[in-house]
Amino acid sequence: MADDPRLLEDLLTEGRADEVLSMVSLRETAEAWCRYHTRPHTDGEEFDPDWWAVDLLRGSNFADDTARFREAILLTVEVAPSDEVLAVIGATFLEVVVWGGEDWLQWIERAASESARFRTALANVWIEELGPDAFLRIQAAAQTELPWHDAHGRRPRAS
Repeated sequence: MADDPRLLEDLLTEGRADEVLSMVSLRETAEAWCRYHTRPHTDGEEFDPDWWAVDLLRGSNFADDTARFREAILLTVEVAPSDEVLAVIGATFLEVVVWGGEDWLQWIERAASESARFRTALANVWIEELGPDAFLRIQAAAQTELPWHDAHGRRPRAS
C-alpha cells in the first residue's frame, strides 16, 4: 500500500483512480473504508487518512466495473469490524445497487444466501420506493422484515 494517504487523495482529486488502484489492493481499500466509518467525524475536518477509500469507492467510475465493484462490496462486508459498519454498508452500497436491475437483484440474493454478514448489511436498506416485488425479494434475502411505508400503512405481500 502507498505510505502516503495524501498522495492517494491527490491522485483521486486529479481523476487518476487507476493509479490509486495500482498502489492499493481492493482489500486495503475495504479496510480503509471501514476504518473511516468507525471514527467520529466533524464538519470542517481537514484530513482523514482513510478518506481516499471512501472517495474511491463512491467515485462514479469505480462502479462502472461491475465485477470489481461487487468484489469491493463483498470485501468490505468481510472486513467490517462491527454491525454498525455493516449497517453503513447497507445504507450506502446496497441501497444503491438494488436499483441496478435484475442482474444486481440476483447477485444480492446469492450473496445474502452465502453470508450472514451480508444479510446484516442488507437488513439496513430503506428501499420501499423500489416497488413491492423487488422489495419482497430483498426482504426475503435479508431474512428479516424491512421498513415499508405506503399511504395506507399496508405492507406488500407475495403473490
